[in-house]
Amino acid sequence: MSRLPTRVSTRMPTRISLREMEMIQSILTYGSMAKAALKLNISQPAISRMVKHAEERTGLQLFERRGSRLVPTSDLATLSEEFQRVFTSMDRVQSLSMALGAGLGRAVHVSTMSVLATTLLTPAFLNLRQVHPRTPMAVKLNHRPGVEQEIIREESDLGLVHGVFHHDSLTAVSLCKARVVCLMHRDHPLSALNEIGPRDLEQETLISMGHHSPLSQEVIDAFDAAGVERRIIIQIADSGLAAHFCANGLGLALLDPFFIRTSPPNDLVIRPFVPEIETQCFAIYSNRRVLPELEADLVSRLEAAGAEWQRNFEALLKP
Repeated sequence: MSRLPTRVSTRMPTRISLREMEMIQSILTYGSMAKAALKLNISQPAISRMVKHAEERTGLQLFERRGSRLVPTSDLATLSEEFQRVFTSMDRVQSLSMALGAGLGRAVHVSTMSVLATTLLTPAFLNLRQVHPRTPMAVKLNHRPGVEQEIIREESDLGLVHGVFHHDSLTAVSLCKARVVCLMHRDHPLSALNEIGPRDLEQETLISMGHHSPLSQEVIDAFDAAGVERRIIIQIADSGLAAHFCANGLGLALLDPFFIRTSPPNDLVIRPFVPEIETQCFAIYSNRRVLPELEADLVSRLEAAGAEWQRNFEALLKP
């Protein structure tokens, strides 16, 4: 049976104000009224009165006190998701007003997986600014599900993701293709091989992709088919950090290669993993949108950056 909303007033509920949203979100963020009051530069009794007033106006109980802890109710948890969207929209309005006031255009909002910000977004934006030098960009780093959700909610204009992609609500433009690689120190005995398979890694400590990655599942399937058990020391979704761990001697890394700009980090080499596991980079945007000319231009430059990256990557794989 679903729980009915907790009512604290019999009066007709009214709208919650932006100030009350800010105050309530601060309590959620900082964990107590005292810390939220300090952040907002108001007294604790004042913030307590604001909570009570908000509950009376909305007809909902927003917090429960459990001992010394203030715990949000399920109603507030639902409201908080919408608060975040409101604050994101307000931030975009503020950014746009500042840009227009400075004689700039509307910012292009891009949500991206961190590794693609350096590999593809940076060269594409540098090229875009040669033609549109006064175009600002707002970039938000996120994990892949976060990028996709921001695009679905149209909180960002464009997203950059990698892996296997199927989503009915989004349009995906392929930017480049690659394959899973094995990263190791150049003096490692396996660096003498032209390609690396599961049996070669049977005695090795491995740094691997996050468990929920579709690529990770294909790697697992390859090891299972070879009858080899993986010896995982670290699982991580960010290939750039995986390369960092590998460079510091924590193990060999099986990962997507999109952390590579022009060559692997110092003293590291890559070898293709077999059987081949393909991955791609995509620029994504909502099916409900027709890209403005500026955003379409950025996608074209992302495609050019992706094509150049793919040529460099294929050259690195040659024996």
